[in-house]
Formats: sequence, structure tokens, C-alpha cells
Amino acid sequence: DSDPLFSAGILMPMLLDGLELFAGYAENFAAIKDTVLERDASTLDQVSPESAKNFDLGLRFVSEDFNASLTYYEIIFDDRLTFIAPDSPAGIDFLIGTNGTFVNSGGIESSGLEASLSINVTENMTIYGSYTHNNSEYTDGLLGFPAGNIVFGSVENMAVLSFDWQKDNLLLVSIDGLRWQEVFRGYQDDVLNLDEFKAHKSALEKQFSGENIQQKRQKLMPFLWQVVSNQGVLIGNRDNHSTMQLTNDLWFSYPGYNELLTGKADPNIDSNHASDNTNITFLEWLNVQKGYQQQVAAFGSWDVFPAIINRTRSQVPINAGFESADWANLSSKAKWLNELQKQIPSPWHNVRLDAFTFGFAKEYILAYQPKVIYLALGETDDFAHQGNYPEYLRGAKRTDQFIAQLWTLLQSIEQYQGKTNLVITVDHGRGDTAKTWQHHASPKAVNGYLDGLNQYKDGIPGADQIWLAAMGPDVKNLNEMQDKQSFSLD
Repeated sequence: DSDPLFSAGILMPMLLDGLELFAGYAENFAAIKDTVLERDASTLDQVSPESAKNFDLGLRFVSEDFNASLTYYEIIFDDRLTFIAPDSPAGIDFLIGTNGTFVNSGGIESSGLEASLSINVTENMTIYGSYTHNNSEYTDGLLGFPAGNIVFGSVENMAVLSFDWQKDNLLLVSIDGLRWQEVFRGYQDDVLNLDEFKAHKSALEKQFSGENIQQKRQKLMPFLWQVVSNQGVLIGNRDNHSTMQLTNDLWFSYPGYNELLTGKADPNIDSNHASDNTNITFLEWLNVQKGYQQQVAAFGSWDVFPAIINRTRSQVPINAGFESADWANLSSKAKWLNELQKQIPSPWHNVRLDAFTFGFAKEYILAYQPKVIYLALGETDDFAHQGNYPEYLRGAKRTDQFIAQLWTLLQSIEQYQGKTNLVITVDHGRGDTAKTWQHHASPKAVNGYLDGLNQYKDGIPGADQIWLAAMGPDVKNLNEMQDKQSFSLD
């Protein structure tokens, strides 16, 4: 249990029309994982949970053709848990057991200033630029990290300049941790042939098998292969020398979603803790642009999305985790979903069933018709972590059906019909063998935040391999990419 965690935010209009002062404060806490407490000398009276305090203060100016912001932020990360091996250079320490232990090794303090500017040159063209000065230092000076030293791998100066073409509407769908192997090949025999799936094999083959991989993948995700593939583009089939990969060096969810939504990896995001994102996502940026103000909405199955999109600062409507629909004038269906969500338990403590995320998104679209919709589905990743390949496959199938239903709905509404772009992608990949398919982590991650996987000293090969599909009026009809050109989320 943690002490009470406080959070607060303020948005204050200034005397100048369009100028706003905003500030936010949040305290976050990460429960100690079983993998820590299972070590011989790691007990609750010897280690403390990691915690963080986030503060941001800034000014934001919003006008029809010109937007600017200046933000100061501070992040104080305390009680960082670090693994100490028994065979350290100083010699074996038998007091911590032969399996090593975890200790609180101090913290990290980060502060910085970010300035951003966007100018609407034409109705569709916008020039955007940002500059961030960041300082991250170790505190307490334990275990070879002297207090005051710059955090290894942190970036001091970051700059972005982009020319953006905006048109029409966007439906962005992320499918948490769905491998390219299943998307482009269908179910994988090396996984399905594992002993634990013998009882399910016959039924799954009946549902998803085919004479070739084209038939198998089409049975698994028919909308993707019958509609999106024929009208748009698919990237990431490594069997055809089409590659796409992450640029962050951790290969798990929060760093992946930050990369997806901001267009750049941030080495300061190195956990899945629900800490407010100091980076501005394209959803937040669009939410104050001409023609898109208050026309953006996000729906996620994972309860960390309000932090990833920084709900307090961004003012983007977000419904995620086990939150109920709370917008004005709820439909009878939305009210029914609210009650049903309370009555049907989820298999996971921080991820709801995707059917509720899809259902809430559908009701919001019918009520408000936003121009930009972000739908973040999560069942595939969580079933994979449980080692449940049958439900991982069925989750992929349901996801395809949800996307198909949303697309059909959008094409039935005049605002969206023929004027909507669809993008489907993932936040990370997974292991590329039957032994590792359920995991994802980089070499850096298994020696840090995901130390429960430290038996994989080289990380999980394949977990940085991702894919993307898109179609719409602004997407070239290239079908399945088959060249050696490489892509990334940024």
C-alpha cells in the first residue's frame, strides 16, 4: 500500500485573449514486484517502492493561425530499485544470497524547459517546431552513480521541425503487442504445437487454418486483408523484406506509445508507471489547431493512457482503463455499458476488455463525431503475457472485427464518408520463437525495469519488430510492401 497520492491541475485564462496559464502536479507510486521480493535479501523492511513526483507549469497561446507554448517541468524519481549481483567486482557477498538482491539506489531528478510553435500557413499546411532543454541527474550517489552526475543516455537538447499536411479525419488504432508473424502469416505452428495447446489445436486449426499463409492470415484478420490491403498499404512483412522497427531502446509499452504518439523516442521514459508524459502528443497538438479544436478523442483499454496523453495538460477527452463514460447527454447504450463494465470482471487489474473500449468509442462517435479518434486495444498483449496463445489469436480476430465495425459506422456518416484515413499499428513486437513469443523486452530493459526477464541476457529478439497498415484518401494504394525500404514509428 502507498500513502495517499495527490494530483491537481489548473487552467487559467489570462487577460490576453487566447493566452492560458496551466499547471499540474501528480504523485505516482509503483508497487514492488514479486520478482523483487523473491530475492533472498529483498524484504519489505529493506526495500521501498519506487515513487515519482511530476510538476509542470507553462503558458499556452491559442489563436486561429498561430499557437505557441512554453512549459517548465520537474520530475523527481525516488527509491530507484537496482539489482545487485552476488558476484560483483568486489567479490561474492553471501549476506545477499547467491541469487543477488535488490536495493534502493537513490533517484533521478529531471527538469527542463520546452518551447513549441505552430503556424497555419494554409488551411492544410502547418509548420511546427519545438525545442527542449533537459537536465537529468542522479541523486543520493549510491552504487556507482555519484549524486549530481548526468544520467547515462539522457538527452540534454532536443529539437523538432516539421511541415504537416492536415486533411479530413483520422482513425488511429493501436493493437498492443500483436506480432507481425501472425498478421502476415496467420497462426504459427511452432507455438500452436507446444504441449500446453494440444487440447485447443484442433479447434484453432478449424477456425484459422488454410492451404497457404494468405488464407490463414485472411481468416485471422479478414478486414485487414480483404479491405485495407486492397485499398491501402501494409508495411512490416519481413518475409518480403519489408521492415519496420522501434527507435526506442526498451521495447515495451509506455516508451512505444510515446514514440507512436509524439513521433520520437524519449530515453527519460523507461517504465510503464503512470507518470504524466512531459512530451506533447500529436493528439494534444491537434486539439488546439484550427479546425481541430475540441475535435480529438482517445479511448484505451490500458489505464495508463490518461498519463501517456497527459489528460490534465492536453485537455483531450480520454476514456481508459475501467473509467465509465462521463460525457454529457449519455445515450442509453453508453449508460448500459457503464453498468455492464462494473458487473463483468476483467482478467487483469489494469486493462479492461476491449469490447468496452470499442463500445465507448462507438457511442462517443455517434454523439460528437470528432475528427480525430484514437482507439488503443490491449487484449492481445495481456493474453500473450499469460501464455494463452488461443485467446491471443481470438483477441486478434476480435480486434479486426472491431475495426471493421467502426469503419463501417464511419462510412455511414456524411462527415467521415470518403474523408477518413485509417492507420493501424502496434507499440512493440514480441519474441520470435515458440520459447519467447509471449515476452517483449530489450537488452537494456531486462537489466532494468523488466529485470524479471533477466534470464534473457540479450533481451527478447524480435520485440522491436513492428508493422503498420493504412488506407484512406491521403494514403497511396501500394498494397503489401515488398521492398527493402525500412520504416520506424518516428
